[in-house]
Amino acid sequence: MHSNIVTYRQQYSFCSKAGCRKCREGIGHGPYWYAYQTVQGRTVRTYIGKTLPAGVPEEQIATPVSAPILTSASSSRPAFRLTTLGLLRLESRGEGENWQICQEAGWRLPQAQALLGCLLSVPGRQLTKQQACDRLWPELDKKSATQHVRRGSTALSQLLGPIYGKQPDALLTLAGQGQFWVDSTAFEDLLALAYALPDHQRAERIALLEQAVRLYGGDFFPEERAVKWPVEYRQKLRAQWSAALLNLVDLHLDEQHTATANDLLNQLLAVNSMNEAAVQRLMFLLALQQRRVEAVQAYQRLATLLHNAHQAPPSPETRALFHSIQQGHETLQTFRDNSQRSGGGRLSR
Repeated sequence: MHSNIVTYRQQYSFCSKAGCRKCREGIGHGPYWYAYQTVQGRTVRTYIGKTLPAGVPEEQIATPVSAPILTSASSSRPAFRLTTLGLLRLESRGEGENWQICQEAGWRLPQAQALLGCLLSVPGRQLTKQQACDRLWPELDKKSATQHVRRGSTALSQLLGPIYGKQPDALLTLAGQGQFWVDSTAFEDLLALAYALPDHQRAERIALLEQAVRLYGGDFFPEERAVKWPVEYRQKLRAQWSAALLNLVDLHLDEQHTATANDLLNQLLAVNSMNEAAVQRLMFLLALQQRRVEAVQAYQRLATLLHNAHQAPPSPETRALFHSIQQGHETLQTFRDNSQRSGGGRLSR
């Protein structure tokens, strides 16, 4: 049996303690190193520490945490950049290319952060004041909700200047990426560019998808768990991230880059162990590496999780793949070929 592939990755962490300045300001703790590997069909994440052990091969180290990527849409040197994925951090441009983390009291105002996030989660980055009241504070009476919007709006106006606008017709707006760069928007822009490329530009598509995946540091506005306004956009971005990882896995499997595909699957399954499309690909990859026992264990774990959570079995496609693995490599390859013909070159999702 082949040994498990271990991949090392840097990540920031948040302790969620009420008095923690680093978490409150969106800085977080770290980055820290974690090890990802598949053990008995299950993706396991293990904390390593601030430094890597000596002698770790370079090919086992994933791309390190990087600064936000400015896309072509933001090439005009934005005055502000906002991180919303995995942490919340506002930065302003200082002299040259230096960025300074915002420490102003207005930025820590909950109404300002909520209003800013709500504007980013709607098309065009604009809302009427009434829409902001309805989305952000639906449980409050009109007077109280309006006061919250007014307070948040005043703070944003003082904080961002002309980047944030209040129009005479009660329309609240934010400037575009060229002036106010936001990681969630850049993430979606990169995906749109990747998916617009023709099939023969495979290398370019991989590069754009990899940039997008690196940019996705976690859930949109992660600290806002008790309110409803970020949920829809958060779920949309999370689904886009999952789909991008699966696309990358398929592209790397087509190129026989099995170690890279394994790392990408570990990332996804560490976040969502019931992602059936990812488990399908993991089963397929393990079987190709003659690790059929682990492939079977991955299926059995998925079946147990689905039964416990939803009282449902795996899909017919997953069960067919499971039986193909049991029958041998030739049948498995036939399943792969059939999936490519019926699914546009991709395994079933």
